[in-house]
Amino acid sequence: MPEQINVMIVEDESIVAMDLAAGLEHDGYTVVGIADNYNDAIKLFSDNVVDILLMDINIYGNKDGVETATELMKIKHVPLIYLTAFT
Repeated sequence: MPEQINVMIVEDESIVAMDLAAGLEHDGYTVVGIADNYNDAIKLFSDNVVDILLMDINIYGNKDGVETATELMKIKHVPLIYLTAFT
């Protein structure tokens, strides 16, 4: 049986986040949660084992995805994939 890979999604568009989660779970990944802002991302990341982080660049709140990812990497360095629909 393959090793479980835990993915965390930070995305402020709920439909996009749910679609990403469904696709990842279909492909065998475990989605540990979805956050849409800095504070929720920090809590979710701290409370779970995360192997891969999918991060939207533009998220709710006063910190963007780049600032949020920088803080998360101070907690634990994991592979990070930035996502954005921002043109």
